[in-house]
Amino acid sequence: MQLRTHILLWALLAALLPLGVTGLVAVGHLEQAHRREVADQLGANLRGALSAVERQLLAEREMLLGLAQVQALTDYLPLLAASRDPLRPSGYEEAVTRLNRFLEAFQQPVTTFQLLRVMDRDGITRVKVRGTRSVPAEFEGLGTLPQVEEESNAPEFVAWLRGLVPGEVAFTILPSTRRGLDAPRRLTMLDAVVPLQFAGEVVGYLAATTWGLHVDRALERVPRLYDADLLLVELDSATPRRHGLVLYDSTGGLQLTDLDATPRMLPSTYPDAPWTMLQVGGEGHLDDLPTAAWYHAEIHPYPNRLTSWLLLARVDRDALLIRYQQGRQAIAVGAALALLAFFGLAHWGARRVAMPVARLERTLAAYTEGDHARRAEPDGPSEVQRLGVAFNRLADRLARADRERDAAQQQLLGQARLASIGQMAAGLAHEINNPLNNVLAYLKLVRRELPVDAEGPRHDLDAAREEALRAASIIRGVLDFARQAPARRERFTVASWLRDAIASAAESARQRSVTLQLDDRGGDDVACDADRGQLQQVLINLLLNAVQASPEGATVEVMAEVLDGWVLVKVCDRGAGLPVADRERLFEPFFTTKPVGAGTGLGLAVALGLAEQNGGRLTLVDRLGGGAEARLELPLVREDVL
Repeated sequence: MQLRTHILLWALLAALLPLGVTGLVAVGHLEQAHRREVADQLGANLRGALSAVERQLLAEREMLLGLAQVQALTDYLPLLAASRDPLRPSGYEEAVTRLNRFLEAFQQPVTTFQLLRVMDRDGITRVKVRGTRSVPAEFEGLGTLPQVEEESNAPEFVAWLRGLVPGEVAFTILPSTRRGLDAPRRLTMLDAVVPLQFAGEVVGYLAATTWGLHVDRALERVPRLYDADLLLVELDSATPRRHGLVLYDSTGGLQLTDLDATPRMLPSTYPDAPWTMLQVGGEGHLDDLPTAAWYHAEIHPYPNRLTSWLLLARVDRDALLIRYQQGRQAIAVGAALALLAFFGLAHWGARRVAMPVARLERTLAAYTEGDHARRAEPDGPSEVQRLGVAFNRLADRLARADRERDAAQQQLLGQARLASIGQMAAGLAHEINNPLNNVLAYLKLVRRELPVDAEGPRHDLDAAREEALRAASIIRGVLDFARQAPARRERFTVASWLRDAIASAAESARQRSVTLQLDDRGGDDVACDADRGQLQQVLINLLLNAVQASPEGATVEVMAEVLDGWVLVKVCDRGAGLPVADRERLFEPFFTTKPVGAGTGLGLAVALGLAEQNGGRLTLVDRLGGGAEARLELPLVREDVL
């Protein structure tokens, strides 16, 4: 009946969920349609605004081209052409006065240009009008004509001027602007330059600095749909200090004509702006961002440059999608209330069936992943309980089988190692040891016959003798391992045995600046019945390995404690630990991780054989916190039963 009841409840849930999902899908569809509608409206809005701005910029360029053809300026061109003559042409002051008056009168009804300059062919400013007032020529240059501004001494600017096409408007930043002369703290628009021709030759240039008044007026007339923030940003990847410069910001109260305002960059002013995607330019929208939706359109205000303006509309995401968010919340609340009763009915069944099955499933998954110590907790219905008990019984049997198999394999491997080394050692003793003794004797005789001053040959003979002695040491280690002398059992106290072994290894530890520290928890009343000399050799071997593995100034800890009829001796170092790839070969004869000449690879193999011969066990494990830990387990005999 329990299973049937749960099937019924799950069927009710399956019937209720589609209703909620259908409602959410419907709201999502309406939201997407609303997003497309907003994108179309704001896109059309931005395109209309940019069209008005583009018309204004075109009108300014046409106005500048027309200004280059007025009579007052064309009458001045012959005099401007003579700027390199050694004598100042007659009537120059009168022509300059007429040109200044005309430009002043022109600027009164026309507020487009902030500055007008007339420059000669070398880029030197001869006439300058700021607003409706002319600037007097107060500088003397190398030529005969007076200058309104100091020479720029910018050959690259002059070369740029020579490359301009007559009859076309080009844009740049004049050298005076770069130097800071007449430059505001925030340069919003670039300077426009038109070549001036006389007798078919370019004799000068008309330059105008526009401050963006009419662009501000065009942007102010743009409707603010959906309470959108309107921004105008410059894109110029070739000029990092202008790339991302905010020219206009309806929310921040920034306009192009605010020349004294502090320059603002879009990424720092609006950290939520998708700056990386907006740099691509073009027209589009990004309405899936966390805080705000961004709509953008692009124009190129300067015909001769890759610089572009990006008009942005920023709409707060909550204001844009609030009604759809509320719709989702209403559906979620309704579904929660409808499901509340269902979950109340299903709670008991879930506790009785679903939760025990889930726990059993996690236990099985953990066991298959290698956690063989994991066991099930039988609960829930009787069927699930019996399944958990059966799993625990199976896991216990597999664990016992694994332990028995591992022990048998280790024993077989150890016996095979000992047998192979024993067979090999007998041959090595006769075939290598005697020749080595002869070599050492001959080396000694030859060294005696050398002259007193034969330092070179004597050094070579000493080196050969050292190598022969090292080979003899290796042979002795092999023979010690292969002899397998029977253990001479005797009772000895563990504490004295530990102190003697530490004293034997103390000199090696001192040479490497390593401290040996003993923690004897067993006390003097604990004794072992084994071959004291063989076990002392085992412990000294472990101590020397720990000393060699420890860095200078480290401490090697030796601890002994009694556990269930065994004495456990641990030798702990703070070295690099046990290499994962070499753990299976640590007790293999002739295998060593030490540098060539620093070890024979027989120390641990000999120690393992001696420990097992005395009824003990030897294992190596990684130590918590770093380093390795050698664990020597020996059967003990208490003094009170001797």
